[in-house]
Amino acid sequence: EHRYNATTGKASSSGVLLFSAAGSDIFLQTPPNSKVSLIEYRMIGGILDFYFFSGPTDAEVIAQYGSVIGYPMWQPAWGFGFHLCRWGYHNLSYDKENVAQMRAAGVPLEVQWNDIDLYHAYRDFTTDPVSFPADELRAFIQELAANHQHYIPIVDAAIAVTVNSTDVYDPFARGVEEDVWIKNPDGSLYLGQVWPGYTVFPDWFSENILSVWTESLKNWSDMGVEFSGEHLLASCLELTSRSGSGANYSALAPMSMAGTVITAYPECYNSTIWGPSGNMTINGT
Repeated sequence: EHRYNATTGKASSSGVLLFSAAGSDIFLQTPPNSKVSLIEYRMIGGILDFYFFSGPTDAEVIAQYGSVIGYPMWQPAWGFGFHLCRWGYHNLSYDKENVAQMRAAGVPLEVQWNDIDLYHAYRDFTTDPVSFPADELRAFIQELAANHQHYIPIVDAAIAVTVNSTDVYDPFARGVEEDVWIKNPDGSLYLGQVWPGYTVFPDWFSENILSVWTESLKNWSDMGVEFSGEHLLASCLELTSRSGSGANYSALAPMSMAGTVITAYPECYNSTIWGPSGNMTINGT
């Protein structure tokens, strides 16, 4: 908060951090016929830790805040350069064309990215053998590196559940072995539905998640996806799902957005009371 004191002719700043792991809703509104907007923090429970930062300058408030939550890591200079990324580079030819066109136009492209087009069956840590052959992708990434450019692939947190006993997908299997996936209260796996179909989600506080995730990244790099350090497009790192648990395995298939309207997620959401999910209001109006 920044305030100006008309008496002294000086301004001062202070800050407050509400730190909680509880579910929350942050509501911003301007009441009818009011010139003042209000912000309301609704917490469903848990421990509420408040930190007060006295400033008095805005820079000091930010420094005090940083000392509590930790300072951000240093970013590489190329990270601030020009990047190209989108969902829709359907095969490696798109990437090569992007790089060639930028070079021809004299645009200093630092990083070429790929979204989920890269994956085989939309599964993390895989490459499509037809549209992104591993050897060709490795050669492309190495060509970028030789030209002082970089490559970044997407990594979703949602990990595909294997369909049957003949379905081999190591990241999921290793996670089951090491007990790193979020579970229901009864101990069963919490299943959601994301790009590859039905999925599980990492418990980022579990004892073995770091080793499982690191192993998956290393295997991916060994297969040809020689990404630039740890600068990955980490997407949907929270439990982002299109459906709750109790998934119907007979419908296991990659998600299709065309004509699909799912109105009753997440788990325990009552769309008959609150309206289709995604509404801005809780009563469905």
